[in-house]
Amino acid sequence: MEQKTRPTKPPAKRKRVQSKSSKGALDSSAILSMSQTTSSNSGSCNFSATIPSQIPNPFSVVSQQPHHYQFQQSTSPGINMFPPPPSSYSYSSPPPWMAELIKKVDDLGTKMNSVDDIKSSVNSIDSKLSQMKSDVDCLVRRVGDMEGSQQFISQSFEKNKSDVESIATEMVELRSINKEISDQLETLRCENLRDNLLFFGVEEGEGEECVDIIKNICSTSLSISEPVEISAAYRMGKKGVGKTNSDNTQTTKSRPIVAKFMIRQQRDKVRKKFS
Repeated sequence: MEQKTRPTKPPAKRKRVQSKSSKGALDSSAILSMSQTTSSNSGSCNFSATIPSQIPNPFSVVSQQPHHYQFQQSTSPGINMFPPPPSSYSYSSPPPWMAELIKKVDDLGTKMNSVDDIKSSVNSIDSKLSQMKSDVDCLVRRVGDMEGSQQFISQSFEKNKSDVESIATEMVELRSINKEISDQLETLRCENLRDNLLFFGVEEGEGEECVDIIKNICSTSLSISEPVEISAAYRMGKKGVGKTNSDNTQTTKSRPIVAKFMIRQQRDKVRKKFS
């Protein structure tokens, strides 16, 4: 019978010791492990290692000279002696490129503040522009209303102008008609006055009949035998108060009598008698 071979385990991998920390600097534990490994192989040895300094301050630089430490392992097993790391570091002024970088950062901060101010100013201008836009829209609406009103006023003005022109034309026509009527009235008045005669100095009495008085004057004073036809006779003007006599009696001033003859030949005959 064949014997079953037992599977052998692979040799365990030796854990790799990290010689750098997470920050990228050499780890002292790795150096100690390396020292122990070397001492276990060769008993004791002397070697020097360079340990970089800590991360420098951005405003200071650590001296670039490396520190040499003397490591010596004791011959006694299990005891390793190492000197403590130096506590003093030499610092110097920042390099020019660092100062220039800091200056640029400060300038950038100032510019950022200026940008914030500009942004606030732009926001303020934007709000003002929005307000101006609303005001302009309101003005546009008002101008549109005013244009509509102006158009209505223009139309009304044109209509009124045409009405005034027509009224002026009618007024001219009416004036010509009025003048014609006035001329006709004047002609009629003159024609009417041609049949009238005025009699002055005729004594005025109460309850008199002017027609009878004129007929009596024509028949007695003017010796006109034919009967005179008179259509109307009346006193002209308002009755006034005369002078007071010595016996305290008042005499009234006689008003003239207007007599209208029906026949013009009789009127002319009476007129000739008086002349």
